[in-house]
Amino acid sequence: MQQGQGPSVLIAADAGFTHLWLLPRLPALKRAFPEYTIRLMPIERADYRSRGLLSNSISAPAPREKRTS
Repeated sequence: MQQGQGPSVLIAADAGFTHLWLLPRLPALKRAFPEYTIRLMPIERADYRSRGLLSNSISAPAPREKRTS
């Protein structure tokens, strides 16, 4: 990231999903997160393995449980 630029997100997903589902929702996503640069990379399923992508899902670690003493 260059100085003066905000955060960016790259979404790599199946071309059909990108064009039929993501693109129509992109304006609302940009309104919700105006500080982000959002880039889309439509890819074919055959490209997943060669690009190191095995799915078009987003994952995050589970939240930690609070311990009680």
